[in-house]
Amino acid sequence: MAKRWQPPPMNEPGADAGAPQVKVDEKVVRKMLQVNPAMRAGRTTFQVKRDLEGGQAVTTASERATTAAPRAASAAAPASGRTELDETLGFFLRGKEESFNQRLDELAARRRELESEEHAVRQALAAELAKFVSMLDDKVVALHGVAALSHHKSLLERLGVTPAQLLQEARRHRG
Repeated sequence: MAKRWQPPPMNEPGADAGAPQVKVDEKVVRKMLQVNPAMRAGRTTFQVKRDLEGGQAVTTASERATTAAPRAASAAAPASGRTELDETLGFFLRGKEESFNQRLDELAARRRELESEEHAVRQALAAELAKFVSMLDDKVVALHGVAALSHHKSLLERLGVTPAQLLQEARRHRG
């Protein structure tokens, strides 16, 4: 039986001996480290340049600590990004939530003040109407008061009183 053909292994030691070496300009490495100092990870510029020429990936100190376990490194990078995002959003949103809640509390206090002022205005006008009706002829008001006040039903509804309640209050003012 003939042997089946198999492709050669991908990364044979010593197979790269004939491959051209990558050269990295030291000025480019310096500029890169200037832009992102975390890539230095405690190494000198020469060490970073040597690692780049050797084909190693340039990583930060936190990523270098997890390179021993590649799976852990790939899981840690998104997790650290997620944690950083969570912290950043949390900080921003907590500040906004505090100011939002404070503003809502101020508005609620103003709303309570306005509602109590509105209630006082309604009561004052209802009392004025009752006082005015109490000055009119008792017999005419008793006979035609409800019908006459019913013509002004919309105002009385906004005040929160009925014609009968207003007439009853007018009788109290007389007595």
